Amino acid sequence: MDDLFLDIVVLPSGEIFLLDEDELEQAYKNRMISENMYDLAWNESKEMMRQLQNDEFMIKKLAQEHKRVLELELK
Repeated sequence: MDDLFLDIVVLPSGEIFLLDEDELEQAYKNRMISENMYDLAWNESKEMMRQLQNDEFMIKKLAQEHKRVLELELK
C-alpha cells in the first residue's frame, strides 16, 4: 500500500474534506517523494473528490451496501 499523504474525509452529512496537503508539500520539499509521486497524489485526490461529489465513487457505494447488509444481519 502506498500512502500518498493526502487524506479525504467524507462526513455522514456528505461534506468532503481534503486533509494533509501540508504533509504532501513537506514530503516533496524534503525529497521523500518524486515529482511524479507528488503529481500522482494531487491528480488521484482530485479525481476521487470529483467522483465523490458526483456520487460516482464505487467504494463508497459498496461500503453503504455492506453497512445495510450488516444492519439487517445484526437485527
